[in-house]
Amino acid sequence: MRAVARRVADHELWLLAVLLPGLILPNPLSPGIALALPVLWLVRWVGRGTCTRRTSLDGPILFLLLLMALGLGVSPDRAWSLNALYLHLAGVALYSGLVNWIAPAYRGPEPPPVGAPGRRIVGAAGLLVAGGAALALVSPLLVPNWGKIGINGPLLPEAFAILEPRLPDTIQTNTLGTVMAMLICLAAAWLLAVERGQPGARYRPVQASALAIALVVMGIVSVLAWSRGALVALVPALLLVLALTDWRFLGAVPLVTLLGVGLVGWLGPQRVVDQILSSGPAYHGVAATRLEIWDRAWRLLVDVPYTGAGLGTFELVVPARYAYVLNALTDPQVHAHNIFLQAGVDCGVLGIVALAWLLLAALVSLARTLRARSGGWQQPTQPTQSGLPARSQTWGRGLDWVAVGLLGALVVFVLHGQVDCAAWTLKPEIVFWALLGLVGGLEAAHPRSSLWSLVTRHRRLAWVVGGLVALAGLVLAGLSLPAGVSLAYANRGNLALNQAILAASPTPPAVLADLQEATAWWGDNQAARLALGLAYERAGQEAAALATWRDLPGAAAAWLVIEGDSGFVQRRYEEAQRRYLLAATLDPGGSSAQYGLAEVYRVWGARQQALAAYEQAKTLANFQPGGRGDLAGCYFGIGQVYAQDEDWPAAVWQLKAGLKLRPDEAACRTLGDIYHHGLPDLAQAEFYLLQAIALRPDRPYAYEQLGDVYLDGGRPDEARMQFETAVALAPADAAAHAGLARAYLALGRPDPAIREYETATRLSPANPWLLISLGDVYRDLGRHAEARAAYERALAVDPGNQGAQRRIEALP
Repeated sequence: MRAVARRVADHELWLLAVLLPGLILPNPLSPGIALALPVLWLVRWVGRGTCTRRTSLDGPILFLLLLMALGLGVSPDRAWSLNALYLHLAGVALYSGLVNWIAPAYRGPEPPPVGAPGRRIVGAAGLLVAGGAALALVSPLLVPNWGKIGINGPLLPEAFAILEPRLPDTIQTNTLGTVMAMLICLAAAWLLAVERGQPGARYRPVQASALAIALVVMGIVSVLAWSRGALVALVPALLLVLALTDWRFLGAVPLVTLLGVGLVGWLGPQRVVDQILSSGPAYHGVAATRLEIWDRAWRLLVDVPYTGAGLGTFELVVPARYAYVLNALTDPQVHAHNIFLQAGVDCGVLGIVALAWLLLAALVSLARTLRARSGGWQQPTQPTQSGLPARSQTWGRGLDWVAVGLLGALVVFVLHGQVDCAAWTLKPEIVFWALLGLVGGLEAAHPRSSLWSLVTRHRRLAWVVGGLVALAGLVLAGLSLPAGVSLAYANRGNLALNQAILAASPTPPAVLADLQEATAWWGDNQAARLALGLAYERAGQEAAALATWRDLPGAAAAWLVIEGDSGFVQRRYEEAQRRYLLAATLDPGGSSAQYGLAEVYRVWGARQQALAAYEQAKTLANFQPGGRGDLAGCYFGIGQVYAQDEDWPAAVWQLKAGLKLRPDEAACRTLGDIYHHGLPDLAQAEFYLLQAIALRPDRPYAYEQLGDVYLDGGRPDEARMQFETAVALAPADAAAHAGLARAYLALGRPDPAIREYETATRLSPANPWLLISLGDVYRDLGRHAEARAAYERALAVDPGNQGAQRRIEALP
């Protein structure tokens, strides 16, 4: 039986290759696969006499697993959290499998195979690099949208349309770029080692050629993916790889630093930050969208510091409990866009500690491995006559590049992880665990580089340090006992409140009791007071909510304004008004609540109320930082009110006054529309619409308006170019296609105009005037049957449309 178990353990990695896809891509078999993983450890124990090779990464990994079990237990949606847990389990299983395959642990008379660790490390690294190159080659068939390089769709649309129904999942350019960046570091370190002719590098020309091709392919795909955070992180990582390979490359550091400073100076710090942090449209700078996500993650972590919200539930809890404003209309944010915040959201503050411990242990392990490289890594051979192993077999002298490449890859992971979670909590996380497996394999193959060996050699010092840390923890816990108990009650209350909000159920009395206990233990727990007020408000006890919030009127009013802003941008105007009124009740001197009320009144057409609220907000002039409202916004709002009343001079004055305070794309478009239709001045209309395009070149609306201006000004070819740009930016925008059709008609090209109108009618089938315009083109071409069919379709959509009826009657 032991021989069979040992044979199975020797082939564990190939078993994992079969099993792990069932965890990475959850399916009905995933629970059985997860339960089968411990069996592999049992087989390893039976066959080799030990469960696993010990490394310095074992502690943080075990700690993470315990915290993930806790995150599953507190989750408001266990099925959702299980999918996240499966991915982490797959990563840990791959890590353990790699470590025990590279340097298997034996308890018996027979030694491990001579030279096996070195060959297996090279083999695992080769599989990773080859897999990265293969992924880069097939990425045109896996990525549904390459919009960052201006291609709003797949690179090979016909092939992708055939393949997509058969794919278990697609991949985003951001995650693709992250994987490429990490593997580029490993491949670059390997290529440098081969070029320098390190010992053990066989078939150097073949290896160099293959690695160069892989680097070129992965580099091209990295640029096409245009993951700006990954590319920025790749620069210092590659510099580190070069410097550790040859210290003379350190001379490139000042040059790269100078180029970086020059680039920032040329583009401007705000634009650089916007480009790195951009995640969607925003009111005050593109980077604000990412900052908002971080703010919501931090609020959640403050509310549930001990347990987190539940493993993988960021996408569920945050939109329901913590209102988005800038990200309200974007795709759902599936993670916190920061690896440490995400670990905290999933597992609480200890999750951040565990992840930091894991990364620190990996970096220290690699550093100790590199420090030991000068003497080579010794592999025991068969025992000599004296009974002691000879130390003549050296396999590590030519494998320094593995540690160097892994160090660069971890630098990419850590740096890019500050602005995204593309390789943590998403499927590319499996690549991160594979890299950690190589880190552990290197350490297991050279035990003297292990932190365990350091602790073993200095046991007394380790006991002293551990005792002092434990004593400090106890003293800190004693001093902060009231705050700690308060946080515990608030943590439990918030977990139940989140569950009630997600289930759209009444607030349980236990939630109120826990949050009340939290504020009783520690009166300064403002987060608990905010949550208690929210719980009262959701329970229909508005008076109790206001009484609770009056103890912290500024913070409560600020959060109510945020919730109002969230409702406003999602067109839930009654809900927004209620939040703004509550905020104004708590903080009557706050401009942001008055601005929000003015915006609601403007949308409702309550002219006098809107103007009065805007003027009061301007008079108070103490707007909430980071909110939608500011002084310029008041001028813009007043200008839009006047524009609705067709008081064009007053509207223009207000909008221009606002633009002197802050550039705004929407205000420029409003001015362009006023000068186009209200105060016919096509030159001024063109001027402001060009300004709008310069402010937000990624939006189609100003291009469409400018195209209309050019058509009215007798410049159809320039109009065509504007509408083509709008169509490229928004292929599903019927107005852009209709405008392009009008431009083609003005150029005397009816066939493409018909094609564009047909596209517009498919995109907006409920718009009768698009069908009427299509019918007019057919009528002018003498194709009366097709014209009649288009007019009849318009009547089917709008039976009372007189324009369509008159046109049908006029047909021969």
